[in-house]
Amino acid sequence: MPIIPGVQWSLAPRRPAGRGAAGVAGRRWGVGQVSSPLVLAHVEQASVHGGAAQLLRLGPLLGLLLVAAWAGLAWAGPAARTPRGRLGAGAAVTLGTAGAIHLALVGQHARESLAVGVFFAAAGLAELLLAVAAWRTPGSRRTALAAGVVVGGLLVLYGVSRLWNIPAFGGREAVDALGLLTKLLELAGALLAAGAAGTWRLPPVRPHLLVGATAVAVALAARGLFGLGAQPWTVAAVVAITVGIAVAAGSRDRETLAVAAADGAVLALLLRAGGLAPYLLAGVVAGLLRVAARRPAGWAPVAVAALLVLAVPSLDARMELLHVSHAGDTVAWMAGFLAAAALTLGAWRSGRLPVVAGFFLAHLGLQGLRLLAGQTSLEAVEIPATSLGLFLLATVVLADPQLTPASAVPAALLGALAGGLDVTLRALGTPYAPLLAVTVALAVTAPFGSPPPDPTRQQATGETLAGSAPAGREAHRDGAGTG
Repeated sequence: MPIIPGVQWSLAPRRPAGRGAAGVAGRRWGVGQVSSPLVLAHVEQASVHGGAAQLLRLGPLLGLLLVAAWAGLAWAGPAARTPRGRLGAGAAVTLGTAGAIHLALVGQHARESLAVGVFFAAAGLAELLLAVAAWRTPGSRRTALAAGVVVGGLLVLYGVSRLWNIPAFGGREAVDALGLLTKLLELAGALLAAGAAGTWRLPPVRPHLLVGATAVAVALAARGLFGLGAQPWTVAAVVAITVGIAVAAGSRDRETLAVAAADGAVLALLLRAGGLAPYLLAGVVAGLLRVAARRPAGWAPVAVAALLVLAVPSLDARMELLHVSHAGDTVAWMAGFLAAAALTLGAWRSGRLPVVAGFFLAHLGLQGLRLLAGQTSLEAVEIPATSLGLFLLATVVLADPQLTPASAVPAALLGALAGGLDVTLRALGTPYAPLLAVTVALAVTAPFGSPPPDPTRQQATGETLAGSAPAGREAHRDGAGTG
């Protein structure tokens, strides 16, 4: 496996790392410092799958790109701003991406077997045609049926080729992240197309509940999945504190409690400490700040609580940004991708996707300029940008519905401000740059923030994503029909 000099970004005083993400050997922790050689597992994947595997290097950013494309197609589609149009746009993005992956693999497989290359080309073209049909005629039962047949056949063939030796395919194929990603996209596309046609009703999506459940699930599973993060009982204790403070303050609705649970889970993921006291202190501070956030405040509960704990030397706490997106570790990569997609979907449905997009556009744009100027290296840009920790900061802490503007342009500017501050502080060698950037950006823009959202309105907003397309008489009236 190739070895590339790299950087592990924990933004904390150096310490030996414990068992970490796959592919990282001999890491030490410092403020953007180059340590011992870093083995990037996605390099090995790229040698197996060629250019298509480069997609895996995006890590959580791939989830952001897919959901952003979904939002764009839903806005521009023929049935824009309708449940049927949103589901059709989602089917178009997922099926189209799966088709593009198949086409990108045609050359490699054609060199091994002409028949396999032709098969990949046919599968890719079929999925691209289905993607166009799902977007242009959302609600078409014919398109949903065709998607189900094609995807079902491909899933069966995938399973057979991984369980048995098929000579035409060059032997038994291995299970890897790229293959699982493609099958996941195909399955999601078929389900979304069926939901748009009204043949299968998707469950409602409530943004706060989705984000909260995702953050808690990742925090509880992080130790087993990534070899990083707090112990599950520590996560449970921090979440219990943040939720308990919210309940003591009079909160009873599930959306508000889900936000409090997400605060505790993200703290447990971002902080690294030897004892329980730093986590409990951070949970108490974040819980109290969350209660204060119901009134005009401008302080990000998670970021401020984490900074307070990190500023006390006796607590011996450190910050972890969770660089776990190694394609060589299939289970961990898929878990990170699914978590990123769920968090981005929650940000979109709560109206805060422009915040996340603005943050990463500014962050990557400025880091690209630094790269061109020779002030940093590609690995020093890629590792923090594709870390799960930075993604959590952007989608959960920065894109906080209680603190960020509701309008798209101010929200995007807030995200860009935080992303720009993050890169600036990194260039200056400032510890805890992402936390400081989020804290300052939210404090500066607090006067322009929106009031706390009405939980009943948020529930109704989430349900519109899963509303199935009109069937029968209404479908014919809208011109969708069954064709």
